[in-house]
Amino acid sequence: MIGNNSCGTHSLLGGKTVDNVEELRILLYDGSQMTVGATSGMELRSHHFSGGRPGEIYSKLRRIQGHYADLIRARFPQIPRRVSGYNLDELLLKEDSTSRARSSEQRYLCNRTGTKLKLIHSPQHRALVGLGIEMRSSQPIMFQNILQFRPIGLEGFEGSIMTGSREGSTD
Repeated sequence: MIGNNSCGTHSLLGGKTVDNVEELRILLYDGSQMTVGATSGMELRSHHFSGGRPGEIYSKLRRIQGHYADLIRARFPQIPRRVSGYNLDELLLKEDSTSRARSSEQRYLCNRTGTKLKLIHSPQHRALVGLGIEMRSSQPIMFQNILQFRPIGLEGFEGSIMTGSREGSTD
C-alpha cells in the first residue's frame, strides 16, 4: 500500500496512505539506512549540512526543490486520489513549510524496513446505501450531494460492470 499510495473506498475516512505514513525506516541501495518522514524547511537545511549519506540525499532533495518547484507546481496533475507513480509534489515545501516525500516510491528508490503509521478511528456503526442512476451527467451533482453527509466510503460502478454481472459474464 505504501509503494503505490493506495487508498480504496474508505479514503474519505482515512485519506490516502501518504496521509497516514509518519515515518519510514529505509534501506538504500548502498546498504545505508535512515529514517525519513515529514521534514520542515529548517530540518531540511540541517540535514543538508549534516554530511554523510543522509546529507547527500537531503542536498539532492533541496536541489530538486530549488530547480523544479515552479515546474512541478505548474505542470504536475492535481489529482486528489493519485495512487501510482511518483508524488513529486510531495517533495515541495507546503504552506506549513513541510515536505513529506515518503510514500509512493514504487520500491525503486529504497526498501522499507520499518513504518510508523497514524491510526484512524473506525466508526462502530455503519450503514450501506446503494443508489442507481441512469445518466452520467448527473453523477457529479449526486456525489456532491452525498459528500455533504460525510460518508466514510464511496464507490461508483460503470453500467457495463453491472450488466456483465447480471448476465453472468466473466470478461
